[in-house]
Amino acid sequence: MLAYKLALGFGFGLLITLGLGLYYVHMQAQINDEVLSGYSSDLVGISDAKDVLIHFSQRGRAMRQAILEADEARRTLAVGMMASSRTRLDKALLDLRPRIVRDENRQNLVEFDTSFAAYNATFDRIVQCLHQGDLETARALASDPVLGQW
Repeated sequence: MLAYKLALGFGFGLLITLGLGLYYVHMQAQINDEVLSGYSSDLVGISDAKDVLIHFSQRGRAMRQAILEADEARRTLAVGMMASSRTRLDKALLDLRPRIVRDENRQNLVEFDTSFAAYNATFDRIVQCLHQGDLETARALASDPVLGQW
């Protein structure tokens, strides 16, 4: 009788140990999936941020080319490149925004949006001057400290 009770108690102990082991293996797999998901999301966010930087620099180079170009046809082409760069930049920013999840980065995004709005306003004035053929004003605006911060 004692051997039976000891075997039964050992069996229950083994069953509880097995149950807890399976539970912890399941929890470990869940945590692993969450970590990998967050890690891949961060990596995609970094990739999107690099895309924003690339399109931002392409936009600035197109502006520089448009301002320095003496030939009207080439200037028009450069202004078109500015417009397409802005479209790609806006799309890259839209792709990036959902991947910004940390509070510190959200605060940085608010600061960026404020500064970027001022940058875009100056940039739009430059494009307007280029369309009107006013190169001197466009050059003066391009040397504005607001654009120099970028």
